[in-house]
Amino acid sequence: MILRSIKIPPSSLYHGKKQLQLLKRLITSNTQEKFDVIVVGGGHAGTEASAAAVRMGAKTLLVTQKKSTIGEMSCNPSFGGIGKGHLMREVDALDGGPAVWGLRAQIDRMLYKKHLQEELFNTPGLHIYESSVEDLILSAEPLSCCGIILSTPPRLEKESIDFTACTIFPPDDFPIPFSFMNDKVWLQPDKQVPTYMTYTNEGVARIIKENMHCNLHVTEEITGPRYCPSIESKVLRFKNSDHQIWLEPEGLDSPLIYPSGLSCTLPEEKQIELVKSRPGYGVEYDYVDPRELTSQLETKKVPGLFLAGQINGTTGYEEAAAQGIVAGVNAAAKVFRKPPLLISRTEGYIGVLIDDLTTAGTTEPYRMFTSRAEFR
Repeated sequence: MILRSIKIPPSSLYHGKKQLQLLKRLITSNTQEKFDVIVVGGGHAGTEASAAAVRMGAKTLLVTQKKSTIGEMSCNPSFGGIGKGHLMREVDALDGGPAVWGLRAQIDRMLYKKHLQEELFNTPGLHIYESSVEDLILSAEPLSCCGIILSTPPRLEKESIDFTACTIFPPDDFPIPFSFMNDKVWLQPDKQVPTYMTYTNEGVARIIKENMHCNLHVTEEITGPRYCPSIESKVLRFKNSDHQIWLEPEGLDSPLIYPSGLSCTLPEEKQIELVKSRPGYGVEYDYVDPRELTSQLETKKVPGLFLAGQINGTTGYEEAAAQGIVAGVNAAAKVFRKPPLLISRTEGYIGVLIDDLTTAGTTEPYRMFTSRAEFR
């Protein structure tokens, strides 16, 4: 969420209560420091938005609950893939260059967070304040909201897995970087780590079927991601019991493995029975109907308020980052009365993403696929 031309008291930038009631402080403070752009949330949308606004020359404030979690990869340890990889290359190439490869890469969680924090914490003109934004008091008509649910898989101890029983997938001999500014990736292929593929069995299906009464995906009338279904959804939808599970390393030195394809919201004790691991979890949240937004990602009812990321009903790091950079640029452009950044669906996958959201909305967690683009 991005707010344009709002005042924040300087005392609140460094200390004070963790519970931030934004407009109450704005109204009651006598001494105020002005910011051109305020970004709420330090996730993948917020970090791209704040960095974009600063690059536009706007004095920017990023409000996030914890500076230490900026750059946190809360779900899978990978970026890219078909559709998503296109978004990443477009974010990198907004000033020119086609996105033509569906690249995908495993990401070391700790290294990614470390380098992203170093970049943001040393960005001139970007102020970061640790707090929670609980309320946004609007004089306009309330925005329409809906609800969706997402889940993650349990994490596995690397040493507990017999990888000899799995199919190994080594990294590319000549890895292609995401960025057009790089000719090669920094890590040599022989230093990279492989991923593995395995399958569920009848035992997994049995545990799931016997515990449907306590499963959020079944008991809650909330829409989940159709293109990234939970293991419960797959067991119910398909008769076969052998479903692919990708074992992805969470980092070069991490002891954990991310079993992609095993997302679930079973109770903890049933997940432990399922794989004998650290349990995963489900997250249910509300989002604003993205048809409330313009193609600049500005809310129609509240001028100067821009939304990006899961608040618009999307899922995925790449979708969030793509919206963030567009919203950040357009928030700063509005401050300086410059032309907005508008990307047509005929020009890029970011354009498809934004056009789909703002014209058709979404009733499920939106994810980018090449099949969504008729001009691909």
